[in-house]
Amino acid sequence: MITKHPLFWKEWKNSKWWSVLITGIFLVMFLAINSKLENIQRLINDVDINSNRLYLESITFFEGSFSNALLVATLFIIPIVVIISTLLFRNDRKGNIGEFMGALPFTKGEQFKIKWLVGFLTLTIPFLITSILTVLIRTANWKWISDFYQESRVVEHDSLLVIMLILFQAYLFIMAFFSFLLMIQSLYANNIGASIIGVISLFAPWFIVETGLVTLSRILNRDIRILGHERFTLFYSLMAPARDSIVVNNGRGYDIHMSIFASQYYWLKIAVLFLIIILSLYLGSKSYSKNENSKNGQLIMFEWARILLVIGFVICASLLGNTGIRVLFIRETNGIFEIITLLISGIAGYKLINKILSIPGGVKYD
Repeated sequence: MITKHPLFWKEWKNSKWWSVLITGIFLVMFLAINSKLENIQRLINDVDINSNRLYLESITFFEGSFSNALLVATLFIIPIVVIISTLLFRNDRKGNIGEFMGALPFTKGEQFKIKWLVGFLTLTIPFLITSILTVLIRTANWKWISDFYQESRVVEHDSLLVIMLILFQAYLFIMAFFSFLLMIQSLYANNIGASIIGVISLFAPWFIVETGLVTLSRILNRDIRILGHERFTLFYSLMAPARDSIVVNNGRGYDIHMSIFASQYYWLKIAVLFLIIILSLYLGSKSYSKNENSKNGQLIMFEWARILLVIGFVICASLLGNTGIRVLFIRETNGIFEIITLLISGIAGYKLINKILSIPGGVKYD
């Protein structure tokens, strides 16, 4: 059994404390939720209840409080996931230790799967504890919430099922993010450099599309931008479910505008997150099994990964330089100016990334 593997306990000894930290973040989250619920109770018990009723009927008491607090907690957990993925490869990327690990009687594919399993447990345990606490806290507060809801249709949008679906998506997002970072670790030979590349690569496609379309619009003298806030929401939409704005009647002649959990595309997002986890685990295991110990500590492990890094860096540098010059110095430009600044910035980016990659030993450390 893989949990009896000596490498598992070696990795788990350090990772378990990150699990404790994440659990602590969730406990703080519940303090925030409890504070919000206490504030709602005070409004309900207010003598002048009519002045508060329209506001109270427009929110889902537990689901609304839980969703907002969970989003903030997730944002705090994201950098911890980056640190965990980095530390799991810290010793393996040191020259002598990496060679020793390679001489042990188990494959690199096994090592990668053990690292993923350690991360899986590190992240799953806090979410399991959070699930139990969510049920307990909601149960403890449901009496007074349901008493108020008895006159409103809002109750159907504040169910325990909805809350668990929201928590499940947040959990899968964190696992997909972790799995993706682990896959990137298998493609580059320096753990810190791989983490930086992994985080940037998540946002680079949006940056390229957004700034690229703005620049292309100026070159063609025709607006081809993607307008609307939807262009910003891909990363966020995988992190949390969409929300709908609906109008319900409170039964006393008032139409109430509400923001509620939206099931639209929910299971598609879940499928995408599962796919990211499965592909990252498969590709990471395959790539890590081909890692050469002699390259540990350097940045580049595979030539094709170097080519992708250079291409991505040059494109981003080209667009970043072009946008920076336009914003800081020249507001009104033409197509020729855009092309020239793209080329100059791209050439500068190409020279910079090659300079970094040509450093003797890469970014090797002992």
